[in-house]
Amino acid sequence: MARKEVQISEITACHICENSFDPEDMTFCPAYGKAICSLCCNLDVRCGDQCRPHATLSQQAHDFFHRFLNTKLLNKMTTPLIQFIAVTIGLSLVGADYSVFNIFTDPR
Repeated sequence: MARKEVQISEITACHICENSFDPEDMTFCPAYGKAICSLCCNLDVRCGDQCRPHATLSQQAHDFFHRFLNTKLLNKMTTPLIQFIAVTIGLSLVGADYSVFNIFTDPR
């Protein structure tokens, strides 16, 4: 799918809220095919971030960990089972830390 870039150079009405904005507050939305304001762009969930394909949390986490791990290891670590185990261990450590903290600070 070819991405259509549109330059906005004058005061333009937002397609969603229908208010007029300066060019620096407007952007072209590929989901609507029209110009929308930055506020509507941030609040709208219909588009699924079509203009920002690398903006998802999972993609950003993958890009971050790819700096330190090779692709084969990273693919093994992103399986649902490994993610479940990591979250379970993390929550257990937080709970254990909280319990230990309460033991040492209890005034009894």
